[in-house]
Amino acid sequence: MKKAFTLLELLIVVIIIAVLVAIAAPSYYNAVEKAKDSEAKGALAELRKVFIAYQSVHGNFPSPISNGQVIEVDMDGSGFPEITVGVPDSRNYTYSSTASEIRAVGKSGTTKKWKITLSSGKLESY
Repeated sequence: MKKAFTLLELLIVVIIIAVLVAIAAPSYYNAVEKAKDSEAKGALAELRKVFIAYQSVHGNFPSPISNGQVIEVDMDGSGFPEITVGVPDSRNYTYSSTASEIRAVGKSGTTKKWKITLSSGKLESY
């Protein structure tokens, strides 16, 4: 006589797997959101440094920025930029700037908005 799993045993295994997935899924999505936030915070801090360097050379901040744009700063006037930074072309955030701050606004399922003040360097969610 062949031994096989009964329908009830298979159903119990499927239920156990479904419960484990239900427990693990929220942790996974939280980790993904934290990674997206870290990406935006790091990009904003880096962009602030470039804006401050740009202002020290040109006396003003770069014109409003957009995703994928490259900002170059020629610190010594040699014609060759010592600092070149690209605004992230991110699928998670849209980057923009005003005269006083740089912003990262979430897109494609990311609902958070971050901004960094150019003068103080204060990073906050708004």
